[in-house]
Amino acid sequence: MSSSDNNITYKKTSFLAGVNSEFINEFYADYISDPNSLPESWRKFFEGLSDDEKLVYENLKGPSWSPEKKNKRPKLLFQEKNKNNLSSHLMGGLEAKGVPKNLKNTAFPFTYNNLDELNNIIKNHDIGAIKMEVSRNFKPKNNFLKKIRSICDRKNIVLIFDECTSGFRQTFGGLHKLYNVEPDIAWFGKALGNGYSISAIIGKREIMDHAQDTFMSSTFWTERSGSVAALETLKQMEKIKSWEIITKKGKKVQKKWNEIAKSNHIKINVLGIPALSTFSIESEEWLKYKTFISQEMLKKKMLCGNALFLSVKHDEKTLNDYFDNLNDIFKKISKFENKSLDIDSFIDGSICQSGFQRLN
Repeated sequence: MSSSDNNITYKKTSFLAGVNSEFINEFYADYISDPNSLPESWRKFFEGLSDDEKLVYENLKGPSWSPEKKNKRPKLLFQEKNKNNLSSHLMGGLEAKGVPKNLKNTAFPFTYNNLDELNNIIKNHDIGAIKMEVSRNFKPKNNFLKKIRSICDRKNIVLIFDECTSGFRQTFGGLHKLYNVEPDIAWFGKALGNGYSISAIIGKREIMDHAQDTFMSSTFWTERSGSVAALETLKQMEKIKSWEIITKKGKKVQKKWNEIAKSNHIKINVLGIPALSTFSIESEEWLKYKTFISQEMLKKKMLCGNALFLSVKHDEKTLNDYFDNLNDIFKKISKFENKSLDIDSFIDGSICQSGFQRLN
């Protein structure tokens, strides 16, 4: 077979890759049940197959560890972006195309600091893991994290902390160190390499060793720049205590935001850990104001909006210039609020999307 023939074959069959297997199996089961329920192109494709019907339906039940096959616990309890996570999308205007049927009721969201909600889910479902961020917009209340750790210990549930955002921003490592709560697994993102592509998963040996029983691979495992960057970044972080520097700057930013808002008679909500601060204005026109802030800051050659990821390179002059610009913008927003100016006439382009609602 020529290389051209190989390319043609690949084009015709690449959609059969393992990532699509769940959907292909479901389509085939539909075909076996009622061929006319599928488009003609799929009918022609399945006509040439001779798979055992029982095997097809068996595959649809999922892998050997799935709830329908064994009394195991692959169910995940997570604290994440959107309470309707499986039926929504990160961006407005986009609809989810669905998930494999056998994934239904394998993941359950819960609200940060709501221990009653979490306990109720655990009571009604056999949960195998809890995956959550340590903190984002809100701090843990009433020993929330320690109580989750205690629940996981009693129920033999694996506790996973997502530190991709919070890692190295307030401690030399994960934010969980600040609250003295140890997870079973934690993962970190590119802050580890100061922006270079790098991620890391750490965990207790008895849990991490399960990886020895499966196969994992990555296109970028042999790529070295991220690892080299991470090693040097860790060295520099520890040397200058970068987390202390950006936390101090972040506290100043949060204080200044409140001062600027108050002086312009604007009500704002300031959220997040100091090094990763964000604010929102209490107004029905918030999305327009958010768009206006980014628009006007760009005119001042500043790429920013209502959030700041603090860096050790954000010096006094840069921050003061930012505050001066923000104060000028807030003065106009104050006039928008009292209706002496029309916000719509000041927006140069389209209005930003609302994004997604967090549970934390």
